[in-house]
Amino acid sequence: MIISIVVAMGKNHVIGVGGKLPWLRIPADMRRFRELTLGKPVVMGRKTFESLGRKPLRGRLNVVLSRDRRYKAPNCLLLHSVEDVMEIFAGFDEVMVIGGAEIYRAFLPYASRIYLTKIDLAFGGDTYFPYVNWPSEWRVVESERVKKGRTSPYNLLFEVFERYPKP
Repeated sequence: MIISIVVAMGKNHVIGVGGKLPWLRIPADMRRFRELTLGKPVVMGRKTFESLGRKPLRGRLNVVLSRDRRYKAPNCLLLHSVEDVMEIFAGFDEVMVIGGAEIYRAFLPYASRIYLTKIDLAFGGDTYFPYVNWPSEWRVVESERVKKGRTSPYNLLFEVFERYPKP
């Protein structure tokens, strides 16, 4: 099983502000997110689920992680730990981790791929992607630039990173 992280961040690693995305709607990134995650399990924290209006993403098995065993996540699989996810999805090809910061931090040691959207602007915010030692642990295997225009209000860089094998 491949654990993949899907994240968009500003130049300053900001991923959120007040429980929402700090940038304008980015159709190109939304399309990429949908293409990457469709038909796969998506793992998110309770706060991310709530930011989506407490509605599951269509065409995906939605997994909500919460320490609160009484939490209700309608039409989603509610789990309580990284270990639960690893055990239940052991036979799957790829599991997509879609946020937020706490969930990214918890899954980062297990991740072997990161689908990153870099937005070429620094944003104010209160939520940051966890520290990653990019050059020593990860290598870029795909890279695509998207210029500001019809499909994005910002210049973007779509990158796919894979973790270097451990010696």
